[in-house]
This record gives sequence, C-alpha cells and structure tokens, in this order.
Amino acid sequence: MVVHPKDIIMAVEKHYLSRFKELYKLRYNPSIKGQGLELVMKEFLETYLGSIFDFQNRVALIDYEGKYYQIFSPGENEFDIVATYKTAVPKIAININNFKYILLDAVAFIIETKQDLTAQNLKHDLKKLSNLSLLPIHPKRMSIHMSGKYTINQTYIPKILFYINKKISEKTLSYSLSTYINAWDFLAIVPVQTEDICSSTLIINPKLGLSKRKNEIIVIKGFALTKLICLLLLILPLPFHVNASSFFFKNLF
Repeated sequence: MVVHPKDIIMAVEKHYLSRFKELYKLRYNPSIKGQGLELVMKEFLETYLGSIFDFQNRVALIDYEGKYYQIFSPGENEFDIVATYKTAVPKIAININNFKYILLDAVAFIIETKQDLTAQNLKHDLKKLSNLSLLPIHPKRMSIHMSGKYTINQTYIPKILFYINKKISEKTLSYSLSTYINAWDFLAIVPVQTEDICSSTLIINPKLGLSKRKNEIIVIKGFALTKLICLLLLILPLPFHVNASSFFFKNLF
C-alpha cells in the first residue's frame, strides 16, 4: 500500500502530540517548583532534538559583557527552557544562591511556557523576553556553521512562547504581540485535552522573513509541534564549534 506524504505528516504530528500528552500526564505538577510545563517541554525536546542541543530548565543567563545583573531585577533572570549547542565550550552550569547560571553565548534558543495564555501571562512573558533581547551576544561565537536561505544571524537567539490553553481575545493577543514585536519569534498553543491535531496554533513573527507578508504576523492552524520543530531547524545555524568563553576573557583578565 502506498502511503501519501500527507499521511506521514499527520502520523508525525499525532506522534508528537501523543508523546507531549504522555509527558504532561506523567510530569506536570504545578504545585511543585520545577515540575511545571518547563519539565514537560524539556523532556519532549530532548527526545527529538537532543542529538543537537542540550536542554536546561529554570536557568539564568550570563552575557559576555556581564550586563545581565544590570538589565534584570533580582529573580527575573530565570528562563523556563534553554537550549544550548552541544558543540559549545566551555560546557558549564554554575550554581550560585539557588540559581543555575549558563553562558548566553552557548545558547541556541529559549522557551517561556505557561499553562494558560492570558493577557497578564503574555504581557509578563513578553516584558521578560524584551529584557533578554538587550543582552549582547558575541559576534564571533561561531566559527564555521551550516546555514541556508532562512538562517538567522549568529548574534540572534530565537525566543519562543508556549501555552496549553488560550484564554485571551484575538484583539488583545494581536495587540500585545505587535507592541512587543522584537521580543518574540514563535508562539505556540497546544491543547492537551483533545486528540485533534488541527486544534493547535503556531504564530510566527514576520521579522524572521519566512513569509512574503513581511509586516503581517503569521497565524497557522494545526500541526503546531511539527511546524515549530521544522522551523527551528530551518532558521538556526548549525555550528561545528561554539566559543562561549568570551565572558571569561572580558571579565577575568
């Protein structure tokens, strides 16, 4: 029997959704810090992208110029899921005063996730990611890397928002994303109460240049997990080596 490519895509999305729901059921415990959606997302991403990236949850970021403590207020510099390149050196995470710090120059992408997409939660996440955008990234952190037509600059780190339940009006959602247009790149809504793979939504920032509609926020219904994974692999440079040591040279000598 011949299997149509669309059937393959449907099977892949069903597989992704099934695995995500399985992890959600096993791991999600909002009453215990560190066992919220960030743990579910971390394990999900490790399954499918773990050959290229390492994943940490609830970590603070150190930029090479050391501006992080000036930009973030106490306790604000903590991000739900941070993906770092496996080829990054030094591969180090530092625990100080109950915070785990990693080097920003080693980072590939960052995810902030919450159960409910509300106006309040969205505004909080966008403000936090807006501050993150102020941290400098070393322009020569990658020496040689694989790239293509849509590959982003190595000094840019994609920022993703991920939610389960949509509890916000379309008007407020559109206004908030437009107001903080430089703070985010993808927003995914993946309901876990349904088997319907078309119930999810992926919103894409036009600044990534993935559509001819240069100034319009792109909203795609269905297959959000498959599309998010594919688009991340499309836009991210895949370096043979990532030098994350610039912080030490800037502040040690």
